[in-house]
Amino acid sequence: MHALKALSDRELVSRLRNLVEKEKSLTLEIVSHLVEVARRGLHLAKGYGSLYEYCRGELGYTDASAWRRARAAQAILRCPEAWERLIEGRVTLCALGRVQGFITPPVLEEICGKSQAEVEWIAARYDAKGISPDRMRPVMVPKPAGSVQSGAGDEGLRGEITLSSHEGLPSLRSEVTGERIERSDKIEFEQKWKIEGVVSKQVKAKLDRCKSLLSRKYPRGVDYETLFNELSEVFLEHFDPERKKERRKKRDTIEKRRAKTPAKANPSRHIPAREKERVWTRDGGRCAYVGSDGKRCNSTFNLQIDHFPVPFARGGPSKASNLRLLCALHNRYTARQTFGRLCDARHAPQAPGGKHTESFTHRRE
Repeated sequence: MHALKALSDRELVSRLRNLVEKEKSLTLEIVSHLVEVARRGLHLAKGYGSLYEYCRGELGYTDASAWRRARAAQAILRCPEAWERLIEGRVTLCALGRVQGFITPPVLEEICGKSQAEVEWIAARYDAKGISPDRMRPVMVPKPAGSVQSGAGDEGLRGEITLSSHEGLPSLRSEVTGERIERSDKIEFEQKWKIEGVVSKQVKAKLDRCKSLLSRKYPRGVDYETLFNELSEVFLEHFDPERKKERRKKRDTIEKRRAKTPAKANPSRHIPAREKERVWTRDGGRCAYVGSDGKRCNSTFNLQIDHFPVPFARGGPSKASNLRLLCALHNRYTARQTFGRLCDARHAPQAPGGKHTESFTHRRE
């Protein structure tokens, strides 16, 4: 760096142009080698699942550089004419990478000489997934206030900054400046992952349905991290061999314990899954409360199962004929109407003096 200070402006610019030309030539040579590596499947022999992973793990490229080179090489494999266009400078690595999945000679000619923004519009006509492909990248986000601090052995990146406000506008400042900032709070950050993708209307409707069903468990709202965590847990619970094995062990232990324990005489508050499904089907997955003017609530948010017409505390059975779906607000309202204020959520009486409430959630017995 210090040697460059002795160069004149003309010499500096001239050397820079020469280096750029060398870089372009070297990049083309690297891509040609990657094409041959992909053709021979050498990245697979090395244990990498894709050419992109090979470029990152074996060659040490960054994510973006690996993506451009690997996708361009695969595009050239599919459409050899792309190599000549790349040498001529009529297409870029990014352009080839964007159309790699569906490149043909007509598509190649269409993207020649186009800007990246124009290539995106062209690709949108051919790519069924839309303009943006699925991708995942790490991000740093503030940890929730009052969260337990992680130990030194936890994975992920963490940092600490000072958050302050100046003339109504938030600003971030490092603590190493030593400045005193009024009303400042230390904020701890953690690493998470930002996922971007495109889904159909049908999938969107299913996700909204899952959010509605989870609203009882999360009445303050269901974000996508919570939603995907719940969905993945259900999938793993059903299909993960390790979890099935662990579940069998627990079931055998419980059965042995029940065999040694005498049956209790008190009635159970448990509602069988079959009865829950009958109630759900009969009430259409909506709140069944009907007002004095005949209007039905029909809410799908925060649904709970209520014993009606005979409350559980008065001997009502846990059968579909004595159960109904209610939203949380109408369930508390009918409880107060039946038992008074003692049935508020925080002061619900214990059996047999209370009113039983159970969310509509399938549980694995």
